[in-house]
Amino acid sequence: MTKRRFMWRGLTSATLMLAVLLPSARAGHAQGDIVSNAGVFVDPPGSTRPKVRRERIVAPRRFTARRVRTGVTQAATQIAATTNTRTAAEVVATPTVTSATTTPTATRIDPPISVTSSTEAAKPNTVAEITPAVSAESYNAKGVAANNSGRYAEAVEDLKRAVELKPEYAEAHFNLGYALHELNRHEEAIKSLARATQLDPQDVDAFTYLGSARYKLKQYAEAIEAYKKALTLKPDIAETHFAFGNALEAAGQPAAAIESYKLALRYKPDYAEARYTIGDAYYNNNQFAEASEAYRQATFLKPDDPEPQTNLGDAYRRLEKFAEATGSYQRSLRLKPDDAEVQHNLGYVLGRQHRWKEAVEPFKEAIRLKPDYAEAYVNLAWAYNNSGQFPASVEIIKRAIPLNPEMPAAHFNIGIAYSRQGKFVEAVESFKQALRFKSEWAEAHNNIGFAYGNTGRWKDAIAAHLEAIRLKSDYPGAYFNLGIAYRMNKDKKKAQEQYNKLKEMNSPLAERLRPLIK
Repeated sequence: MTKRRFMWRGLTSATLMLAVLLPSARAGHAQGDIVSNAGVFVDPPGSTRPKVRRERIVAPRRFTARRVRTGVTQAATQIAATTNTRTAAEVVATPTVTSATTTPTATRIDPPISVTSSTEAAKPNTVAEITPAVSAESYNAKGVAANNSGRYAEAVEDLKRAVELKPEYAEAHFNLGYALHELNRHEEAIKSLARATQLDPQDVDAFTYLGSARYKLKQYAEAIEAYKKALTLKPDIAETHFAFGNALEAAGQPAAAIESYKLALRYKPDYAEARYTIGDAYYNNNQFAEASEAYRQATFLKPDDPEPQTNLGDAYRRLEKFAEATGSYQRSLRLKPDDAEVQHNLGYVLGRQHRWKEAVEPFKEAIRLKPDYAEAYVNLAWAYNNSGQFPASVEIIKRAIPLNPEMPAAHFNIGIAYSRQGKFVEAVESFKQALRFKSEWAEAHNNIGFAYGNTGRWKDAIAAHLEAIRLKSDYPGAYFNLGIAYRMNKDKKKAQEQYNKLKEMNSPLAERLRPLIK
């Protein structure tokens, strides 16, 4: 009996890698946690998180001059100061700058000024009659000056007076909406900008900022409509196509968003922000090859920005191009070495290349930068296990478990480290904890069966391996270990059945099991 138990311990330890499944994830899909004889290597926490670029939404571009009706203002001022004999109606009809074209003003002062002589034109009551028009223009001019200086709160007050004096004043409504937009008072901005578009349906700026305000309030359908109208008026503006793409993507239309980003790049090929964002759209749509190309081009446009390098590394990782991902993460870290997630991801891709000793340092650095980074502890333990540093693995997992006691991978990895040191009682308890939080985990059942067997608890081992097979019927390692457990429990017939099953599966483990169950 002693001899057989020794055989179990020695041979099963040697074949533990085969007793657990090492899945081969398909390129282009989330890899999922990788399980092998060294434990669990968990996917990076952000592996399936959508890409959303920081400060992605840029301010809309303005396409026309600031709105000050200088022609009206200067002419009206001249009337107030001289004996000019023009009527107020003629003054108000002075051509002015609008959002898209130069048109005469349609507003008229009521009652009109009746000028009979140059002497009467200078009378106080004549000046008083034209004051409302002059005041609206003056307030608008002050508001524009305040906007230009970034004094948006002051601009709001002046522009409110302008639209109170002249409710049909399209330019003042736009300028007011612009100031409110810049103050993040988006609901108020929408009212002013919508009014501006009603008064001037050719105002591309008003539609553009209206789309931006609605986007920021997550009114994506309405933002899409506003941007469509802006692009109808002026279809060759890259920034508007970019903003339109953002709204489409937020509304769950990734394919349409990608087309809009492509148009932005057609009109502005060096538009780095659009390069980043089309990469994000491809990435979020699981088009990792296309995402990697977009990010790669972005790295040339912004060589000093770590983010496209990081995103390029993520795309390569999802394609399982781990060597290329390594280079991208390393370049990102040269630009921004204090990014814990990128340090962790570098360790991950090094580990996926079996470069275990190199993987250890990035994981350590990730933990130094972010001491509560539970996944980094788990993956550092994996690297330690694979490089034979089992005591170090135990110590690092002991630090991880208090951070997240319900993380099954942490308990699994320490169980593996205990098993590889021959501490099977401790291993059993660790695998029990793993199963407590992830009860239908075939690999954990198989490994607790292995630990049970090495403490002579053959019936418990058999039950554990059977449960592993119930959960994963094509699990060769579990059949192998079950065959040995049956033989050690003196049930040669059942042991032979496991051999036959392995033969049916064309598993190379069949011939390894055969001499052990005779």
